[in-house]
Amino acid sequence: MRRQIFKRSYFRLTIFTTLLFVFFLNIFGQRAPTQKCAETDYDCLIAKYDDEIKLNPNAAEAYYQRGTILVYKNEYDQAMKDYNKAISLNPKFEKAYSGRGYIYLQGMHYADALREFNRAKEFNPKDSYVTDNLIYIYEVIKQGGLPLEEYDKLIQVEPNKAEYYFFRSKLHFRAKDFDKAIEDSSKAIELNPKYIEAYAIRSDSYCEVGKSKESNADIARYEGLSGKKTNAVCKVCVLKPIDCQINDLTEEIVLEIKKEFPTKLNSLYNGRGILYYRKGDYDSALTDFNKTEDKYGFVASSLYRGDIYLRKGKYDEALVDFTQYLKNNPASIQINLNVGEIYLNKREYEKAFEYFDRVIFLSPVQSKAYFARGTIYLERAENYSETGNDEIKAAEAYKNAVKDFDSVIKLDLKEINPEVYIRRAKAFEKLGEREKADADRRKFEELSQKP
Repeated sequence: MRRQIFKRSYFRLTIFTTLLFVFFLNIFGQRAPTQKCAETDYDCLIAKYDDEIKLNPNAAEAYYQRGTILVYKNEYDQAMKDYNKAISLNPKFEKAYSGRGYIYLQGMHYADALREFNRAKEFNPKDSYVTDNLIYIYEVIKQGGLPLEEYDKLIQVEPNKAEYYFFRSKLHFRAKDFDKAIEDSSKAIELNPKYIEAYAIRSDSYCEVGKSKESNADIARYEGLSGKKTNAVCKVCVLKPIDCQINDLTEEIVLEIKKEFPTKLNSLYNGRGILYYRKGDYDSALTDFNKTEDKYGFVASSLYRGDIYLRKGKYDEALVDFTQYLKNNPASIQINLNVGEIYLNKREYEKAFEYFDRVIFLSPVQSKAYFARGTIYLERAENYSETGNDEIKAAEAYKNAVKDFDSVIKLDLKEINPEVYIRRAKAFEKLGEREKADADRRKFEELSQKP
């Protein structure tokens, strides 16, 4: 069995070795069938366990063993049925819980996987396989970037984890559901009164719904806990909060300019630039950011300005800002994605690959990164083929492209980009799998004709 990778090669080797050990122990242990089968003759092994189950329908171990072999065949639905049956016969069968957790993990259902592995740990706290999987799951969760439904499930599994409520509050805020953002950020603060970022989200949410007193109180708490002076303030505007805030800052800028020794212009321009950005007035935002940097030597918000440059197709300028931002925020999934896309557009494939690979390591649910990396694998494969003397590397690159496009399709069940099928078809064709290539081309045509 293979699963998503958390650490580098050592972790990969450890998990793979563990899985092989468990597999062979299961098949050739004391409960194995008396007739021998080849180690990789899964159909033979399944048939033997079929016979054992017929003789003893209550043999929980036999169901587990058969489920494990089915997992090796990637027949997850049938394997899950066997694990379920094993648990119904023996509710303390920790290995069957681990088996279910593994299957959920393959589908990137982290909350369900977490529930199963925690259950397995209850019965066997020293199981290193369970521990390794739990470490991996928590690392993925810590990176954020999961869909709203996944955080709903995580909260059901572990209702006292402050970070789950915080991540969900950010999603509510982006969706402009400010009441729910306030509710979730408040719960995160209740569970962890020193959760600095939760105060920031709640402050912004309070301001958006016109609760300036509560918003300013949270700003004060944020500054007290973080030790940072933000110069932020919320003033209630009945109709257009952002326009109101822009007007207030404009008035402050005019007053500040009149001073003999202005000291706040840097933060005022930067703050107004961010408001313009949120409003969608990118030209005004860019003007403020550039005033801040060019006139006063203040480093403007590289995150926002870089995004504006990217929207305008000014890739080199965007790279400067994004690179600056990543120095202090190396694990930012969105900025790593942006930089990868820039290098991809500039046809600097190896640099692009580095950033998309990093995104997938940080968050294995980013379909855009898989699509881009798969495209780069295709480019590599073609280059290898053109040289005429590296067909082995070319084949390996085509196979990696197929794997990445498979991940895109698995992740984007509702909104499949037709392009992923035509690109996977190309890889299949180069690998000699013509039937699969033809099927993908048909799927491409089908999806391309949809409105």
